[in-house]
Amino acid sequence: MYQENFLVQFLPLKNCFLQFSNKWFQKLNNPKCLCVRLVHPETKHDLYMSWAPQPSYALNDCSVGINATFAKALGLQEGELVIISSEERLPSLRQVFLTPVSSD
Repeated sequence: MYQENFLVQFLPLKNCFLQFSNKWFQKLNNPKCLCVRLVHPETKHDLYMSWAPQPSYALNDCSVGINATFAKALGLQEGELVIISSEERLPSLRQVFLTPVSSD
């Protein structure tokens, strides 16, 4: 399992996947890694997420890319330091809470 600190970088994406540099994409791209766990810096909530199927060459090795709207809905800010670890096992899910970002 890998664990590393990353700076959140907003990218003009139209998806909800995390983007990693080629170095981190290669480390994560193996059959044992099911997803990544992002720990929110303030709330300490665990966010289990997936990454894009290709690396982002626009990112350095210390940054993780994400769509700005999606990131803000998760309570993340650009330039914020987050902890991301690879996960080989997922916890059981008992409940899912959905809250609309706006009334639209």
